[in-house]
Amino acid sequence: MTNEEYGNDIVTLTDDDGKSYSFEILDAIETDTGRYLAMVPYFADPQEKLDEIVEAMAQAASSHAKELAVMSAEETDYGKQQDKFIKNRFACEYLPAHLRNMRCVGVIRTDQEKQIMDVGVPMGVLVSLCPATSPVSTTIYTALIAVKSGNGVLFSPHPRAQKSISRVLDIL
Repeated sequence: MTNEEYGNDIVTLTDDDGKSYSFEILDAIETDTGRYLAMVPYFADPQEKLDEIVEAMAQAASSHAKELAVMSAEETDYGKQQDKFIKNRFACEYLPAHLRNMRCVGVIRTDQEKQIMDVGVPMGVLVSLCPATSPVSTTIYTALIAVKSGNGVLFSPHPRAQKSISRVLDIL
């Protein structure tokens, strides 16, 4: 099935429970054994879906903010648990609220008079060097920003904060 507006091939599959999933076909290879497709999930409004994911991640991290503050303070032996808790809440509550109506992917803005539009495109994979001084809040912040903008992220934890960072990534 071809989507004329975008010119890409969109395929919709339905699982045994009746739930439909749409995929964009990026490439196809025909061999003697069959046809193989490279596909990615397709969303009519990718920003809307990314926003849902960011909200769910922030809520999950927020419910563990205290636990993560205690864990990181004990593991790294840096800072106070209370201060780390405040930073974690900031990353889980203020940041998502600030990002809520911001568009980062797709058509961001149009100017009819000048006949131009700004289009946000993911850059690819980001790298995050997570410090021992603020391991949890930095990891949450970076993960939310990366997902909001449609990018992947590779985390490199400080050796003194590996358990805390691993735990927050498991939660996210």
